[in-house]
Amino acid sequence: MRKTRNTMTTESMTTDPTTTDNTTTPNATTGGTTVAMLIGLGLTVIATLVALLDPQQTDLVGQHVREAYPQWDAGTVATERTAIVGWLVGVGVLGIVGWLTSLWAVRRRSRRALWLAAAWFALAVLAAGLTLGTGGEAYDVIVPTPLGLLSALPLVAGVVVLMRMWRDRAALAPA
Repeated sequence: MRKTRNTMTTESMTTDPTTTDNTTTPNATTGGTTVAMLIGLGLTVIATLVALLDPQQTDLVGQHVREAYPQWDAGTVATERTAIVGWLVGVGVLGIVGWLTSLWAVRRRSRRALWLAAAWFALAVLAAGLTLGTGGEAYDVIVPTPLGLLSALPLVAGVVVLMRMWRDRAALAPA
């Protein structure tokens, strides 16, 4: 606003249409993306911890193995359980690395942030497909469905992140 002879006139004001608070601060457009990434990171950490703690808590994986192979002895069931839990934890750790590197790229406003996040997302979709779709001799799916779905839940955050990054790709690039 500009004051001229005791009257107020409004000059044209421009704001960034991608922000909700009508500010033009550099981090206004990356804030929502960062929040979605932190949610995805949190979901990945939770899924990884649930898989890691399953043998001591509910032993869902052990029950799943025993249902598929009732003739197996306890040692063989334990080995199979360890392999399945190892897969889930390994995928979770890779997911955590993916979230952290993508978050780092967004916070640095790297031109490659979108493509880095998209590559990690593609790997996550592949891992989720293997986790939810791979069967075995006596298994419908090797990983129990509840744990498989939990490990795939961060994909929802990944879709949100990629949509926001695509929409805000010009704002994410360094000035």
